[in-house]
Amino acid sequence: MKQLRALVARLHAIPLNHTRPLWQYYLIEGLEDGGFAVYFKFHHCDMDGVAHMATLDAMYDFSSDSAPASPPRKSAPSAAPSPDFLEQTTTAVADFLRQVRSLPNLVTTLAKASRNLGRDAQYSLAYLWKTPRTRFNVAVSSQRSYGTASLSLPAVKAVAKAGNVTINDVVLAVCAGALRRYLIEHRSLPDLPLTAAVPASLRAPGDTRMNNQLMFLLCRLATDVSDPLARLAATQVAAREAKDLLADMKDLLTADVSVLGAPIIMTAFYQLLQRTNPAWWNVVISNVPGPRQPIYSAGAAARHYFPLSIPIHGCALNITVFGYLDLLEFGLTACRTAVPDVQLIADYLVEDFEAMRRAHEALSRPEAIAIVEVAAPEPIAGPKRAASRPSMPR
Repeated sequence: MKQLRALVARLHAIPLNHTRPLWQYYLIEGLEDGGFAVYFKFHHCDMDGVAHMATLDAMYDFSSDSAPASPPRKSAPSAAPSPDFLEQTTTAVADFLRQVRSLPNLVTTLAKASRNLGRDAQYSLAYLWKTPRTRFNVAVSSQRSYGTASLSLPAVKAVAKAGNVTINDVVLAVCAGALRRYLIEHRSLPDLPLTAAVPASLRAPGDTRMNNQLMFLLCRLATDVSDPLARLAATQVAAREAKDLLADMKDLLTADVSVLGAPIIMTAFYQLLQRTNPAWWNVVISNVPGPRQPIYSAGAAARHYFPLSIPIHGCALNITVFGYLDLLEFGLTACRTAVPDVQLIADYLVEDFEAMRRAHEALSRPEAIAIVEVAAPEPIAGPKRAASRPSMPR
């Protein structure tokens, strides 16, 4: 696995050729016990993580005895000419005008959301102001490092049920514990808690279109809390704040946006990130539901399904989680210059969850007489969110 992670990190660092289809598929042989691995890379402009799950049946089988696929037929290049500058500009203008015509609906939606608009703005700005700068908030190099970890999904569910929290709360709390330990060992843990950018899907149920439909929520990570149960309680409060903001803003957001000059704007924005490395957040943590049935390649069942993602300037670490069978599979993709030992964080994820699980077990024993008092941090914004405080078992 160590050699496989190193190889995948090197492959992941190679940019896709923009003159070719924006995906690559690697078959990697030579794993121990006669195993092999499949590494699939696609450009994020094609699809997000939820849409990717809808492509699994095109890449893998869901049965060990599936009939071999017929070899693809060679197709002649399309006779249709590529769209020229004028055609592309006309299409962009038409899309922009279509959006303008929908402004009355936007105004109505904005009026509905205006009740909490000030509070939500205060919440978001407070996060940006209070996010500390860490070793992850740097310009990323062209090299990558990669780490993996697996947690038992039934065990995570049991901890979530015992603490009256969600699975995502457990994931965020475990990530916070691992990052806290890693930064302590590198003598760089800030006094203020870290901030995670957490992608949230904007898709309607059943929507599997090949595009991107997500927004980033800011969520406080309780890296300033040493006790795993207290950290989980603080995480529940912070995650609930983020969900409240999503509920207020979701109707205002759309994945179908056309902006004239978007490539120029985005290129300039990315160059700005490279020069300034802003500490808007410290890490990206994404949790994507995965297949609950085994996937097969050439008749062999996949033992694991680890994700990879993208570090960017100003955020050199991305933690993505896929659910596969009875596992939560963690893939940590990082800039090798900033985080060369990313596997340490992955190992600490497993150890921090085990400490959390043992702490819950200790509370459930008949002989447990200690009272565990958890002082959850006050939410950043608004009296509405301050009323939602977690209760912990005693």
